[in-house]
Amino acid sequence: MKAKTSRLTLLTANVMLLASAAWVFATPAQPHWLEAHARTNAAPSQPPVRPVKPAKGQLAAVWQHPLFSPGRQPDAHGPQGQAPALSGMTLSGVLLDGERRFAYLREGRKPASKIALGGTLASGWTLSQLSATSATFTRAGQSHTLSMPMLRLPPPSTAPAITLPLTTTP
Repeated sequence: MKAKTSRLTLLTANVMLLASAAWVFATPAQPHWLEAHARTNAAPSQPPVRPVKPAKGQLAAVWQHPLFSPGRQPDAHGPQGQAPALSGMTLSGVLLDGERRFAYLREGRKPASKIALGGTLASGWTLSQLSATSATFTRAGQSHTLSMPMLRLPPPSTAPAITLPLTTTP
């Protein structure tokens, strides 16, 4: 039985070797590329389009009324039309240690700044409440809470586990 298997394996290997050699010799040394075609039927050049400048009254109307949806309304603004509360600020850390209570805030790529509980930012927001994962700021009767981002671990890799050989002690 073993002799039949080895003969069959040898025959299969020889057939595969002959097929591979035939394929290598049958393919051309250089690839056959199609010729580049010149663009003969290009569209005639059009004169440049001049943008139409609407009157100032029309610009205001476009701003207040939507272009594509007649039921759409202008964006709602805050009480003074200001930017969102604490825009661009993220809570990057909290320190709660006995009497010391600090929040670490980061704005964009700037270094983190520390503010104590009850302290006021340059924008007028006062740190009124502090927990392990959030900080609440108040200003003029409004409050805004910043929460620390919860980082997650990446999914486990699909690499096979490494197994160590078992050793026996004599």
